[in-house]
Amino acid sequence: MRTATPAPFLPSVIKLAADARNTLAATLFNIEAVRLAVTQAAGLGRNRLFLRPTSPVDLRKTAAAQALLDHLAGVGLAVFWHPYTVDQGGRPETGYELEITWNEPA
Repeated sequence: MRTATPAPFLPSVIKLAADARNTLAATLFNIEAVRLAVTQAAGLGRNRLFLRPTSPVDLRKTAAAQALLDHLAGVGLAVFWHPYTVDQGGRPETGYELEITWNEPA
């Protein structure tokens, strides 16, 4: 039966999930690591790089994601968020990956 009052542990669980997303985002969206990955991808002749979390989560609203987006925009790279779905034992779960692109001047 549903109650109007959340369970006492609900705020703790919500904070735990947010903390985990922030930790994952801080690693995945580390500006220097991403700059290195872009440089390596470009060195292989590519014009895009995808950053996908290890599990299907939404990191778009994390501080690390926003800092990276601001940095990439400042250096002229384009970014796009793409949803992706992973089958988790017959149950689809959706996450978001970040595409970073760069093009040669026309």
